[in-house]
Amino acid sequence: MLERAIREYPNALEFQSFFALTLYNLKEYEQAFGIMVRLLAETSSDKGIERYNRSLMFYSDKLEHIWK
Repeated sequence: MLERAIREYPNALEFQSFFALTLYNLKEYEQAFGIMVRLLAETSSDKGIERYNRSLMFYSDKLEHIWK
């Protein structure tokens, strides 16, 4: 249901938030946290978050990657 709502209403970010919470409950921690990081980067008006927006977006789907 949430996936359908996200497809039909891509600008209604609340559905993505609830989807992330659902994924967390299903122990899909990496995907859930990635969604929340992306939402934070996309919607925050905090100057510090805005400054690192590109980095947050880049890392949001690479949470398990170990950088050497």
